[in-house]
Amino acid sequence: MGAASYFTDYETLPLASLPTTKPTIRSERRRYAIGDVLEANCSLPPSRPAVEFSFTLNNLPVSSLIVNIFELRSQ
Repeated sequence: MGAASYFTDYETLPLASLPTTKPTIRSERRRYAIGDVLEANCSLPPSRPAVEFSFTLNNLPVSSLIVNIFELRSQ
């Protein structure tokens, strides 16, 4: 058996595509009382790599167990 030969091909790929605008956060109300349920939407244009969201409420992290993330699919 002879020596193995390898062919290497490469191309230049963009490593990052940053969002073009800041996140948009929408909720039903501006103020909430203790015990109220907050339902809000945070949207951002597509980016690569995808944005990772984390939320805080009153400077405390919100558990990822109660955050729903929906990914929009391009058509």
